[in-house]
Amino acid sequence: MINNKKPLLQTIPELESGWHIDQAILYDDSRLAIIRFGRPSAFTCKLMDDMLKSLQFKLINMAAMYFVDIDKVDDYNEIYDFGEDDEFAIMFFWQNKHIMVDFDTGDNNKLNFVINDKQEFIDIVEVVYKTCRRGRVSCRSPHTYS
Repeated sequence: MINNKKPLLQTIPELESGWHIDQAILYDDSRLAIIRFGRPSAFTCKLMDDMLKSLQFKLINMAAMYFVDIDKVDDYNEIYDFGEDDEFAIMFFWQNKHIMVDFDTGDNNKLNFVINDKQEFIDIVEVVYKTCRRGRVSCRSPHTYS
């Protein structure tokens, strides 16, 4: 049987050390760095990875995306409070600054819940990007998740 479905491109780089994470955050001064910290074997992490892979080319002008396996690279686990129960967290960075996004969840540091709607995620990235272009380091999500 021939598979006619187009496979997801697996071009999102996996960062392999704290130094690589730092370089990703510093690298691009005109786009967001979206970093998915997580455990790739976890179901919810796989769901978000699939979404990020499917959106990477739609968002390429606004964001560069990266994956970090928090079990292999633990340099940021304590700083960003990644525990044993955390399956994934998506964080936004702009010109070496961590961007705080208010999702009405009580945690403005990271997005750590599954978003099933691609357009919702695109909307979030657009708001974060526009906020950063204006010189701000915090914003409110266009969607609430309380």
